[in-house]
Amino acid sequence: MAAWTAQPPQNQTITTNVIGNQPAGYQPGGGAPSLGDKVLCGELYRQGRMFHYLYEADCRYAETMDREVIAGYHSWAIPLAKAMHKSYLLTSILNPFIHAWAEEMAYRVGAYKKGNKLGRLLSFIGEPICGFIGRSLKWHSTRHLQTL
Repeated sequence: MAAWTAQPPQNQTITTNVIGNQPAGYQPGGGAPSLGDKVLCGELYRQGRMFHYLYEADCRYAETMDREVIAGYHSWAIPLAKAMHKSYLLTSILNPFIHAWAEEMAYRVGAYKKGNKLGRLLSFIGEPICGFIGRSLKWHSTRHLQTL
């Protein structure tokens, strides 16, 4: 089973460690550009299952996202990432979907020459749903504070 589905850009070479096929310089639990908003991609990166350049491009896309979308995403992705941390099987099942997302986002910020159809579909469906969840959470917390 391949650890990564992403291919490096043609003008970039990726050096990997002999043990675990992890990106050179990878350190478990650290070394990531920014783990703040990138929960699932961050977990793959921490596990050495996502190339640094792909993760970094995905982080650049996250900086452009609406905060309500990110809040909605965090509401379900943080518990899922914790489960991925404990389950190799779950991580392996989700890996192709998370990579598809990251590849499409890398394309959107100009780091990839070609987009990912599955990633585009996940974005088309997932971003509005996460935005709705984020707005609902915001409304619920505001409404709750008004009743206190």
